[in-house]
Amino acid sequence: MVYSFTGTLAVWQPAFDTIRGSLIARCELFGLLPEVAITTDGNTRLLSFSTADGQPQWLLTNRRDGQERWFTVQNGQLHVGDGTCSLRGS
Repeated sequence: MVYSFTGTLAVWQPAFDTIRGSLIARCELFGLLPEVAITTDGNTRLLSFSTADGQPQWLLTNRRDGQERWFTVQNGQLHVGDGTCSLRGS
């Protein structure tokens, strides 16, 4: 199936609405090649999951305190950077 961006957004909008305005209560890494699990203050859990070869393809951005910090996985380890590193080939 091929979705336009607008169609995809419409499918995901109800899920986004359940977490909009929520606070992150817990953030955990799990698995041999780390995936991420985020739990909100409303007890909603968000999990990354990938079956592709190579490194997990997720990132989290923290823009608090006026300094951007990007959290990704490189070589099976958590990496904190400034956003200048691409996920591809990491």
